[in-house]
Amino acid sequence: MEELAAQMYAAGELMGLLGNDPDEWFAGHVEGDMPAEEIEVLIGKRNQARKDRDFEAADAIRDQLAAAGVAIEDGPDGTTWRRSG
Repeated sequence: MEELAAQMYAAGELMGLLGNDPDEWFAGHVEGDMPAEEIEVLIGKRNQARKDRDFEAADAIRDQLAAAGVAIEDGPDGTTWRRSG
């Protein structure tokens, strides 16, 4: 069993599947995707809208990000995001 696991790991390394940090991979930019910098700007605008209690604007930005294939999650350490599509 250990030998099989080692072979699978080696195959993943060979194909370049295991060399990236998962957070960096999810934040990566693929042609046609919204750039990470633009996502960060929109999240900043959404957070400001929430702070200003402009929930309609905050929801519109969340919807815009969702339409672009970006899932956001609010937590105690702030807002995080990942590509969902």
